[in-house]
Amino acid sequence: MVGFARTPIVLVLLLGACVKSQAVACGDLLCPEGSVCAKGSLCVSESLATACSGRAEGETCTLSELGTGTCKDGLCITGRCGDGMVNGIEACDGAELRGHTCLEFGSKDAAGLKCTADCSLDTSGCNGICGDGHKGATEDCDGNDFGGKTCTDFSPDGTMNKYYQGGMLACANDCKINSAGCAIGGWCGNGRKEPGEDCDDSDFGQPAGQPPPSCMSLGHPGPVTPPACDLATCTFTENTCSCGLNGICPAATPTCVNTNGTFSCK
Repeated sequence: MVGFARTPIVLVLLLGACVKSQAVACGDLLCPEGSVCAKGSLCVSESLATACSGRAEGETCTLSELGTGTCKDGLCITGRCGDGMVNGIEACDGAELRGHTCLEFGSKDAAGLKCTADCSLDTSGCNGICGDGHKGATEDCDGNDFGGKTCTDFSPDGTMNKYYQGGMLACANDCKINSAGCAIGGWCGNGRKEPGEDCDDSDFGQPAGQPPPSCMSLGHPGPVTPPACDLATCTFTENTCSCGLNGICPAATPTCVNTNGTFSCK
């Protein structure tokens, strides 16, 4: 929820012109002549303060422009919060938002702004405000909200393969996803055989320093040459372990050889 100083419908004078004299400091603003600073950051007509000069909190006051009001925080406030009209220093009242929309608060969607019971603006329903912890339609993520996506939805740079589960996504300050932490979970093509893979490049799960297994040692018929690994799927390329009739090379030429992609018994 964002609390904003409430503004009168007629008498509030926001700084919109060049101030030449009698300026009053008000937060980051300079209130023009004839106005005073309210709530620390809002310039209002001096008549609101004059009407309550010497009067106690809650006492009746009168404004020639707006009629009878009540002194609140040293200002004469007409109307009341909850009457459906923006009065005194209210930012909104009920459905009356005085033209404010979520676009003013960084959202890409105008809808969603609400008014609180104390007549302050509430941006919690605004969509797509980066940093509010809720992923908007135009955001990749926001805080811990990734829209249901996990590492398995993303690919390492330069590959078409996906990360495996085990890493963790991060959301940057601009609400863009950073998938660098997904690498800890691994992916097909990183050269390291991981659970669920038959192999990865030349890694068939053999002990360090040992050659990869042969097709025969893996239960394939015929050749004794090392099998190839499909880097797109991290599975054995079956035709490297299949030659001749029914995948078995004859005794005279028992070895299956891959020559520029052509497999034959030799």
